[in-house]
Amino acid sequence: MRYSEIPPSPVLRRYVQCYWTLEAASEASAPAEPVMPDGRIELIFNLADPFRRFHADGHVETQPLSIVAGQMRSCAMIGPSGAIDLFGVRFTHAGAAPFFSFPLNELTDRIIDLKTVLGGACRQTEVRLNEARTLKQRVEIVESALLRLLSQNTGVDVVVENASRMIVENMGLAAIDRVTGALSVNERTLERRFLQKFGLSPKRFSRIIRFQNFLNAARAEHSRSILDTALSFGYYDQAHLIREFREFSGKTPLAFFGREHKLSEVFINAG
Repeated sequence: MRYSEIPPSPVLRRYVQCYWTLEAASEASAPAEPVMPDGRIELIFNLADPFRRFHADGHVETQPLSIVAGQMRSCAMIGPSGAIDLFGVRFTHAGAAPFFSFPLNELTDRIIDLKTVLGGACRQTEVRLNEARTLKQRVEIVESALLRLLSQNTGVDVVVENASRMIVENMGLAAIDRVTGALSVNERTLERRFLQKFGLSPKRFSRIIRFQNFLNAARAEHSRSILDTALSFGYYDQAHLIREFREFSGKTPLAFFGREHKLSEVFINAG
């Protein structure tokens, strides 16, 4: 798989973490893999074969070619059906809200057809992306669409933006009362604004950020045991770590680290 990231233009830097591409020849036989929550909302344009989502009840859902992936509270099992050619927009943690005209908790745990959200604007962007000959043209097409959306909606919620920044800078380990105290806002108000403008509660977001940082540290610290690394990130014991691992990756730590995850590796704390 070939993965790359492209920075946004300065005018969109507050809202967009990066644009990304993922390409591969036919991967139809590849097994489903967990795509884990990372605290960001994404738009994804599929310019090749559709992906499939595998649900816990055995149902297999073919994904639309253009999707919005809302905030996820647990992993989603995803697999390709053939060739891969994706172009994605990864918003900053608090940057997605200005592009949508409804509360973001309506997207939580959902991966839906982008056309149901953006209608004709999405169809036009799809056509232009498929006609584009270069990556530069793709970026220009998507940036133009984003700027149109940005002009139609309200700006970033500064309290949510600052709270999410504190949580990220502290690797998910900052107590929520410390965050609310620093921002002079009560916890109930912060939670309400987070759900509307972010799609998750501050506590869930903190857990996700801690888990992503733990995964990166566990890979880097080869000489250290997984449990020792987990304890340094505030996990109480092995049982606590396993519960979090099952929730966010669908696997135990041993099962996850014991095999290759080509798709998951791309998106672990990417950007």
